[in-house]
Amino acid sequence: MLGYIVAGLLAGPYINIFPTVVDMESVNIWAEIGVVFLLFALGLEFSFKKLVNVALPPL
Repeated sequence: MLGYIVAGLLAGPYINIFPTVVDMESVNIWAEIGVVFLLFALGLEFSFKKLVNVALPPL
């Protein structure tokens, strides 16, 4: 937990180690890139068999 707090402080706008985090346009771009990676990871784990097993009740 402490590591997440320290990483958030280092990447936040209060400490200027990473200048790309200061303006909101860069934050929005990084957020969109994160969503793309998340959807890609979900797509790798997606299975139609699992979906059918959840959607249909057993006979």
